[in-house]
Order: sequence, then structure tokens, then C-alpha cells
Amino acid sequence: MSIANTIQRILRPAGYDLRHYKPLRSDPYVVQATLCPNAAIVYDIGAFRGQTALQYAALFPQARVYAVEPFPESFKLLPTTSRITPLNAAIGAAEGVVTFHVNGRPETNSLLPRTAGSRYFAEDANAVATIQVPAITIDRLATEHGPPDIIKLDVQGAELLAIAGAVKTLTESAPSLIYTEVNFVPHYEGSALFGGVLGALGAYGYTLFGLYDLHHAANGQIRFGDALFVSPALRALLDAKSKMGG
Repeated sequence: MSIANTIQRILRPAGYDLRHYKPLRSDPYVVQATLCPNAAIVYDIGAFRGQTALQYAALFPQARVYAVEPFPESFKLLPTTSRITPLNAAIGAAEGVVTFHVNGRPETNSLLPRTAGSRYFAEDANAVATIQVPAITIDRLATEHGPPDIIKLDVQGAELLAIAGAVKTLTESAPSLIYTEVNFVPHYEGSALFGGVLGALGAYGYTLFGLYDLHHAANGQIRFGDALFVSPALRALLDAKSKMGG
């Protein structure tokens, strides 16, 4: 018996699993850097406190990263570097001032109210307040800062609102990658579920490349995770490479 199998037999009764690390299957950031190595503009939408913005800046040393975060307390913690530009706004279907729902866990704040009584939403993430915040669209971002090569969305169920405000961007410049959190059960009232996001992006020719960091409830129900979509142009390139054995 191999050492790996021996360790596996020890770990599994304790609820752990040992697997061979394959970054091109399990690390969505390595995958993005591989698929779009020359990204020049990245939109980090729902940037929270900037951890992902820093990761994108490190992965793409030539890129400008726009870190968009509506919650004032989180926005104040965003890094400001020569290549990371913080923007204090929500991303929605239209420009204006919108109601923003603040929860006990700030990482769960959303344009949408949480689903009352949801068994899949932690009690310490209950709603605590609402505030008014400015909202802009992805199309507005693209007009002011240039069309993105990569869009990352972490907007807690409001993905369809962000997509609705990106019609021109998705149609005309078609970012190579869209990396978004997706829900499989409702965590927010009116929230987009995975099928809705798949259909909305599919209308612009985007196709699913991979699913990552999937989270499950204690009963085994899949709750949420991250999905990576590729543009029609990138999909055609990938298919061409595949036919050539690449």
C-alpha cells in the first residue's frame, strides 16, 4: 500500500480527504491566468476588503484592477496601489441611488434582502440595517475605465442585476472571462440561482468552463460556489487548440 493510501485511510474516518493537487482543475485563479495571461483590465466587483484585488494584481502584473465595493466600512480597507483603483459603488442594472442591505457578516451584504428563515443562511448573518449607496453599471465602468478582459462578480445573489447593466460590454467587447459566485439555493429574496446566471450569460454566447470552491450544507445540499465562464471568442480558441492536441 502506498503512503498516500495509508494517509487516506487515516484521514477519511475523521472526515478529511487527501487528493492530488491539480491547479488547472482546482485553483480558479491559476486557471484564469492560464486562459487569459495578457489581461490588461480586471473588474473586481464586490471587492470587499481587497484580498482578491491583490491576488489579481499579483497574477497579472501588467493589469489595472478596479476594485468596486459599495459598503463604506469595507471600502475604507481596500488597498490603493499604482495598479489597484478602489471605486465606492454598487453594481446594478441602472445608475442611481439604491438600498443596500447590511448583515451581521459584512461579506454577505447585498443589494437584496436575505431570505427570511432560510435554513442555509447562518443566523449571525442576519440583517442589521439598510443604507443608501450609489449604483453604477458595468457599461458605465467600461466607458470610463476601458472594457475589461476579466470580470469577477461577488454580489451575493445580485448577479442578474449586474449582467443587465452590462449589455453593451458583453455584446461589443465581450470580456474573455467572467468569474462569479453562484447560488444553488436561495440565500436572498429574488436572488439569481446557478441556472439563471448560466442562461443570462449564455444569451451572450458565454459557456461554463469550471466550478470551484463548492460549499455544502450539513445535509449534503450544495449551497454556493464559484463559476468561470469563457467568451465565445475564447471558447473558439480553446476548441481550436483542442483539435490540434493542445
